[in-house]
Amino acid sequence: MQSKPRLTWRETLLLVPKLLVAFPAVFTANNLRVIAIAIIWRLDIRVAIRCMLIRTAFKVLTPRDLQFILPTTRQRYDSFIKKQQRQLRNTKYEQLAIHDVEVLPTEKPSSLLWLGNRKTADKVVLFLHGGGFIIPTSSHHIPWAWDCYVKAPFEAGYNVACAAFQYTLSPEAKYPGQLEQTVVALKHIFSQGFKPSDVIIGGDSAGANLSIQLMLLLYRGNEFLPDWKLDEPLLGIFQVSTVLSMIEDNFPSCRTNTASDMIAPNLVHTFMLDLLTPEHYIEYKDGRTTDGLPLDAGFEDCRDLDSVVSNMYINYGEYEYAASHSVELARLLAINSPRMNVTVREDPKGPHDAILLEYMVHGKPGPSAKAMKEWTQSLWKAS
Repeated sequence: MQSKPRLTWRETLLLVPKLLVAFPAVFTANNLRVIAIAIIWRLDIRVAIRCMLIRTAFKVLTPRDLQFILPTTRQRYDSFIKKQQRQLRNTKYEQLAIHDVEVLPTEKPSSLLWLGNRKTADKVVLFLHGGGFIIPTSSHHIPWAWDCYVKAPFEAGYNVACAAFQYTLSPEAKYPGQLEQTVVALKHIFSQGFKPSDVIIGGDSAGANLSIQLMLLLYRGNEFLPDWKLDEPLLGIFQVSTVLSMIEDNFPSCRTNTASDMIAPNLVHTFMLDLLTPEHYIEYKDGRTTDGLPLDAGFEDCRDLDSVVSNMYINYGEYEYAASHSVELARLLAINSPRMNVTVREDPKGPHDAILLEYMVHGKPGPSAKAMKEWTQSLWKAS
């Protein structure tokens, strides 16, 4: 189980003024700006303020600070399952509230945290949480996964389990550590008798990026996945607010949608600094590597990706920083992989990760989550 980092005395000492002085000051300044923007653009002010809370946390606190403060992914999972077991006792959903953790044989800690009953399921969703590769799953990721990929299919008569993936966070794990762990997770799912056509993979933000990296890895292969080819395509991949490039000049939204969104170019560069080794980061800054950034790494040359994935769902917010990444991804798939069934949903006036913010702000599924359910239900029905 991945544990919290132990802060040094210097990190502990610096954390106090960050929380008491820097965080309130930056959050206040961000809110003054974003509230005015929200009024002018007619955005949901509650969502805009929540975006600024997240943006401030990323700006003021280090990854180790955040990992020290926040519950781990495993702690979030344990708490959720305990709550579900209590609330669902003596209901038809009780059989789904099973505490089931599989520790994977990876060099650094990773595990599958199961929602639903994998032993009776005939379909699986591998869920990759977002957070810039630096923060654990939030308290809202797991309810989203439960509602869309366990409860909704159960109500429709399908046996689906969801494996929420706990990967090692950066800076402890450097690229391609999380990708290597995801390969192990997928192989482990296949070892339990599930076929590629039984599996949907996806996530939000960094998790969406990771699922696209996995798709390209299955398509191209590399040194840690030699000679491993799927004998049939994966059933599907879902992308929520994926970030696939660092070349802002190529994508209009990276220039126009930074004022009100939770992420901005400087923050994404910071995430890359934590994700890459120092040598790798220098290559990245000099433009000599595009690892982890599919739209900068020859994605336009990838043809017939439907040999790896049959269906894709692309969801992004109209006003999010990386909206143009999703638009370009959909465009390239339509040209180069026309046999892949691609569904695109833009959330009107939506920010980065709108589906997650529905749970954060309203505490329940909204239009984005409902659209996600409809897409996955259509795949269960067709398969």
